[in-house]
Amino acid sequence: MERLALRAVLLTVVAANVFRSEASESKAEPDFTVTITEKGVQEDMQQFFSLGPSATLRVVDESNSAILLPPAEGGEAQDSVAYEFENGHCNFGKTIAYKDMFSGYTQQVWARSSAEAGTGEQPGGKASIYTFTNPPVEYL
Repeated sequence: MERLALRAVLLTVVAANVFRSEASESKAEPDFTVTITEKGVQEDMQQFFSLGPSATLRVVDESNSAILLPPAEGGEAQDSVAYEFENGHCNFGKTIAYKDMFSGYTQQVWARSSAEAGTGEQPGGKASIYTFTNPPVEYL
């Protein structure tokens, strides 16, 4: 009887770890993804995303030539400011620091990494990957 109880406990622990692992792996997938092909952006385009708390937006730059906007000023990190959003539109004349938007939130909101670009049939070079993670609800 004790062996049966021990097996049940071990099975529960193993199952809990498997489900926790699957949940954390699925969280690594972004909520939205935009890909800039090797040819770059061929025309002006806009895409709108509504990111909830802790949601992510990933931009895959297969051209490796994207210019990050707004440009950094002074000693600011490239990813420390954003254009201000006013009255339903992006105001390209005003920037706001993420630290001012998300008071008390100390984690970096933009992360940059790289990966192999292309498909299995047509491998490409390295692609730059930019991932924005919205802060948790208590910082919004």
